[in-house]
Amino acid sequence: MPDQRGPPISPARRWSTAYQNCNNPWVEVLRYAPVALIVVVVVLASVLAAGFAFPGMRAHDTRRAVRAASRTLLAGTLLGILVLTLSGSSGAGGVNLIPFRGIIAELANVNSRLGALNLAGNVLMYMPIGLLAPLALRWGVGRVTASAFALSVTIECAQLALGRSSDVDDVILNTIGALVGAVIACSFISLVRRRAPRAGLEP
Repeated sequence: MPDQRGPPISPARRWSTAYQNCNNPWVEVLRYAPVALIVVVVVLASVLAAGFAFPGMRAHDTRRAVRAASRTLLAGTLLGILVLTLSGSSGAGGVNLIPFRGIIAELANVNSRLGALNLAGNVLMYMPIGLLAPLALRWGVGRVTASAFALSVTIECAQLALGRSSDVDDVILNTIGALVGAVIACSFISLVRRRAPRAGLEP
C-alpha cells in the first residue's frame, strides 16, 4: 500500500499551519512551541551568565567576564534548541532529502509573510550559536559553521528516530543562521581587537 503520509512537516512548518487560521501568526506559533520551558532556559541561562561573569567584572578582567558569560549563554542556547526541536508534539513523520525543495516552496507561497516566517525561524534559531561560539570558544567562522552543521544533522537524525520529520532544508537554513551569526561575531571581535587590544576578545 503506498505511503500516504505526504511530505515531511518540520517544526517551523507546523507553526505555519496555525498562521493560516489566525490574523496574528505569533499567537498561534506560541501554541506549538514549549514556551514555558524556553522561558525557563532563557532566564536561567541569563542569571547564570551574570553570576559567572561577576568575578571577572569585579577583577576588571574583561576577557574572563565575557568568556564566562558567553559560555553559559551558549550552553543555554544549545539546551533551548534541543528543547525546541525534540520536545512537544511529534506531528507527521517523513524525510526530505532533496535540497531546497521546501525552501523554494516557501518562497513561492502566495502568503509571503507565512513563507518568510517558516524560513526565518530555522535561520534565527541557530544564529545565537554563531554569535556566541567565537566569544565562548575562540572559534573562527569555519569551525562554528561546521559544528552547527553537524549539530543540525544530528538533531534531524534524532527527529527521524523519534518518528518525526527530517528535512535537509532545515539543515541548510540552520547552517546559514550559524554562518551569519559567526561572521557578525568575528567581525565585531576583529573590530574590538583593533580598537582595544587589551580587551582580549579574539576568535
